[in-house]
Amino acid sequence: MSSPADAAARRQAAVVAAANMESLAGYPQAVVTDPVLDAWRAQFASQAAAAFQGSPMVAMAHATAPGLLPPGGLMGAGGLHGLLQPMPAAMALLAPPSGSGDSKNWEEAKKEAKSSAEEASTDRLRLSKEDRAKKEADAAAEAERRKCHLHKKPNGKCKFCQVYKDFVAKENEAKAVAKEKFTDSLKGKMVRASEQGHTSGPLELVNNKNYGFPKILHTHVVESTHFKTLLDFQSIEEITHEIVGYADTVEPYVQNSTTVPSALFCCVYRLLTMNLTGGQLKRLLESEDSPLIRCAGFVAIRFGLPPEHIWNWFGEYILDDQEVPVGKGGGNTTIGEYVEGMMTQDHYFSTVLPRLPNVVKRHMESKLAQVSQERRRSKANRRVLDLFRERGARVEACVGDSEWRTGEVLEVLADTGTFASRPKVRVRFEHVAEGEREESLVHLGRVILADGGGARPGGGGGGGRGRAARARG
Repeated sequence: MSSPADAAARRQAAVVAAANMESLAGYPQAVVTDPVLDAWRAQFASQAAAAFQGSPMVAMAHATAPGLLPPGGLMGAGGLHGLLQPMPAAMALLAPPSGSGDSKNWEEAKKEAKSSAEEASTDRLRLSKEDRAKKEADAAAEAERRKCHLHKKPNGKCKFCQVYKDFVAKENEAKAVAKEKFTDSLKGKMVRASEQGHTSGPLELVNNKNYGFPKILHTHVVESTHFKTLLDFQSIEEITHEIVGYADTVEPYVQNSTTVPSALFCCVYRLLTMNLTGGQLKRLLESEDSPLIRCAGFVAIRFGLPPEHIWNWFGEYILDDQEVPVGKGGGNTTIGEYVEGMMTQDHYFSTVLPRLPNVVKRHMESKLAQVSQERRRSKANRRVLDLFRERGARVEACVGDSEWRTGEVLEVLADTGTFASRPKVRVRFEHVAEGEREESLVHLGRVILADGGGARPGGGGGGGRGRAARARG
C-alpha cells in the first residue's frame, strides 16, 4: 500500500495533467493537429494514467459504481485517449476529502484550468475579429487598386472598368454566400430545453425577407449603423442588454428624425432574424428587467407573426398594468393599453402596421369588448384584495368570453414577479361538469366576490350588495 505522501503526489500529478489537457481542449482544430501538441497530449495522458493507477478511490469507484468510469478503463477509447474532452468526472474522483491539506491546491488548480480555458476562448474570438477586419481592409484596398485610372464612373467599353466591375461582383457574391451560411447555421442550431416554450422549433413568421416591416422602415433599419453592430450578437441575452442600455422609446424612429431607426426597432429586427422559438419570445414578454424588453417582444409579434397568431400571444397581457414610457416627453401608458392599441389601430405612430384580415379583426373586437370594464374591476378588486385572501372566500369567475362560474379562492397571486402587474387568483370551481377544469388561474379583473345569493356581474339585487358590490366597482 502506498504512503499518504505518494497518494498526494499522484493526485497532484493528475490535477496538473488534467488541467493541461483541459487547456489544450481550447485550441482551434488547425492547431490541435500539430504533431508537437499531439506529443504533449500523449505525455499528459501518460502522467494522468500513472497517477490514476492504484488509486484507492478509483478502485472504490469500480466497486461501488462500475458504470462511472469509461469502457475500457481510463486508457480506453472513452477514457484519457479522448484527449480533447475535459475530465470533470475523473478530476472529481481525485478530489481530496473535505478537510484534506490538498484541498486548497486542488481548488487553485481547477481555477487555473478554468481561467486558461476562458483566456483561450477570448483569444480565439479576438483573433477571429482581427482576421475578419484584416480581410475586409485587404478587400477594400484591392478594390481601390483595381479601379480604372481613366474613368471616375465605370465605362462599359473600358477593359479596366470591366475588370473592376467583375472584381466587385465577385466580392459581393462571396459576402452573400457567407451571409447565407451564417443564416443556415442559426437555423440549424439546437434550441436549449430551457428556451423552449409551447413551440418546439422556430416561430412561424409571416415574411422572412422583411419580417413585416414597411419597405422604407426596413431599408432604414438594415442600412443603419446600429443594426450592423447587432449582427455580431448571437444570443438573446446580448440583444436584451442592448435594449436596456440604449432603448429609450417605443417609437420606430429616434426623436426629431424620420430616417434614423430607434434602438428598439433595430433590436426587434435583429431578434426576428435569429429564428426565435416560442420559449425565447415568452421570456421577452415576461422580462422583469425592463418594460421596453417586453415591448420589443410585442412589436416582434405584431410585425413578424401571422395575424391569426397575434391574439394567442397578446390576450394574456391585455390587462397588464405595468407602465411603459411611450417616448421622450410622451408620457406613459400601460402594457395592456399598448397591446390593445396595436390590435385596434392601423398605424404604429407614423408607421403602417401589417394589415389584419377582417375575420381576425372581428375576432379581436369581440375579445376586447369587455376589456375596459375588466380594467375598472381589476382596480376595484385591488383595493379589497385582503377580502380575496380570506379563507373560503367565494367568488364568481369569468373563464371564457361570457361564462361565469362559482368557486372558492385557493390562492391570490398579486405581489411578486409577473403577477405584480397581472394579479390573478386560483379558483376551485363548484359543480364541475365533464370536460371542465376543476381549478384555474383567473385574472383579478375577471373575478367578483359573491355574497349570499351570489350577484351576477353587471346585475343588481340585494344579493350583490356589500363586498361584491364594492368589488365590481
